[in-house]
Amino acid sequence: FATLLDQFSKRLKDHFAGWEIFVLTADMGLPGHLRMKESKRTPLFNGPLECRLFKFEIRGRTDTQKS
Repeated sequence: FATLLDQFSKRLKDHFAGWEIFVLTADMGLPGHLRMKESKRTPLFNGPLECRLFKFEIRGRTDTQKS
């Protein structure tokens, strides 16, 4: 799962810099797994399940991050 999130994060940063995405998840550690800082965090409930709606403003990777 960690590999999938790492690849997802790299793909976002390489191809979608300047975009915003929203992710609804019960995993409160998602921003850390993606190595991205959320710009907004909204608490929600999906039935009885406590979730967060994270907003991320995608920034491109630097040259040192691409190596």
